[in-house]
Amino acid sequence: MLLAGTNQVKAEVAAPDTSVAVGAAPDTTVAIASSDMRFSRLPRSHFVYRYLNDNKPLGTLPVANGPDDLVTTSFWAQWRQGRRAGALIWDVSLTLLTNKEADYRSDLLRISMSWARETRNLEWSAGLGILARGRMGGAFIQNSFHGAIGVAAVELPYTKSSVSPLAVSTLASRPFRISTFRSGVYSEVSQVIGPGPSRFLGGGYIRCCGPTNSNFPALRIDLAYISYYGMGQVTKPMYGSGFSPSAMITSPLGSFISAGVRVSRNEFGVDQIPQYGLVINIGAPASLGNLYR
Repeated sequence: MLLAGTNQVKAEVAAPDTSVAVGAAPDTTVAIASSDMRFSRLPRSHFVYRYLNDNKPLGTLPVANGPDDLVTTSFWAQWRQGRRAGALIWDVSLTLLTNKEADYRSDLLRISMSWARETRNLEWSAGLGILARGRMGGAFIQNSFHGAIGVAAVELPYTKSSVSPLAVSTLASRPFRISTFRSGVYSEVSQVIGPGPSRFLGGGYIRCCGPTNSNFPALRIDLAYISYYGMGQVTKPMYGSGFSPSAMITSPLGSFISAGVRVSRNEFGVDQIPQYGLVINIGAPASLGNLYR
């Protein structure tokens, strides 16, 4: 899967990866740091980008062929504007689906706008958006990449296009802190009014290895339960339910920029195929990371 996307987004910053995204996770990012002395330096704007793929990142090619989970790749981006009193959050994810056995492809484009508020111990958000299915540029993205690395193009007909409204809601705890360790819990519901997939996600994380105000890399481990439901015939083979573990290492590249890599399993609740991802945060302290996937 390239990414939201995950078939993921996401107290700390979090979100889900994910790759939702559909599929990953898609995802809402939260930054809760009122007790941190650096909170006053937090920018009013925050951008997160994530990419997921089910192919191995090492091999004779830039990516090596791995097992196919039918979710070719997923991209997810989020823009957050605001602070504690309220933040406006835009989420955009694109997930590429290719089913060679059934001879079809479809792209899932998910766009939502949410309003987030913080209380003493929680942050919640709620919003509305759309899920568009069909021809959204996925074939061009996939085959351009294949052409660049010398892999044959994937020629499959697109399914019928459609658009459905959706509602999203998230809830996250303030991080619990012991020394250089942080942990927290989070949940997300993305409900599509029509053929989905809709998604419920709930889980927790632990982060360690670098003081909040340092330039050390940080390790974050998540365990979430993901349940996709309300699928149509096109998306039913790609999504299911189950536990999804993930690990992410991020490193600061500047005062408010960080980048990292993420590995997860069972991102879309169907199998244990690993997902490999890239995460970039701009506009938040590098010590914070994605809560929602």
